[in-house]
Amino acid sequence: MPTRIHDVEYFSQTEVAERIGVHRTTLWRWKEENSIPPGRKFRGKQVLYTASEVKEIEGFAFRLEPIDGPDRSQLGLLHGEPTR
Repeated sequence: MPTRIHDVEYFSQTEVAERIGVHRTTLWRWKEENSIPPGRKFRGKQVLYTASEVKEIEGFAFRLEPIDGPDRSQLGLLHGEPTR
């Protein structure tokens, strides 16, 4: 359940991790790599994220990136095709 401070809703690291299906240490690593927003410290230790930061984290967590495919010209050699 989000924490409300000065009329702003904040989500804990645990809530965000559960929401995207990763461990809290994964969020910490992503934060250390500057891949996600750092969040805010509450009472000196608890890390909290705003709703917009959670959306940014979800965007990173669920990103799809193209995979560089193999050199297709090499596959032709296996099928007896001439090299180019």
